[in-house]
Amino acid sequence: MEETRDIAAIMMAIKDGWGESQLTTLATAPVDEYRKAFKAHSGQELRRMLANVFQFERIVNASEEMREVPRRAREALKQIGSEVADQRATRGALWRELLSPWVRPFCLPQKPDPSTID
Repeated sequence: MEETRDIAAIMMAIKDGWGESQLTTLATAPVDEYRKAFKAHSGQELRRMLANVFQFERIVNASEEMREVPRRAREALKQIGSEVADQRATRGALWRELLSPWVRPFCLPQKPDPSTID
């Protein structure tokens, strides 16, 4: 029977200590699993997950697995940031296209009225 890895549960559970199997699971989990776990949580749970995985950066003689966990987490966060930026750019382009017929006349420079010039 294959073990089901609940990356999010492991990330929330490793605050005060971790076992070798938990560390190995996190160090070998694909970045996509980190991304899914981060996107599925918010607020206090997400903050706890992030604090727990980035605690390994503060360990002086960290093992290769300990260094791999925050590296994968950081890559997942970069992917999420890229997704959000792409969504905002797409949404902005759509709004510009939809609103341009109404906004454009107001954005054109107006010629000054000669009767108002002193």
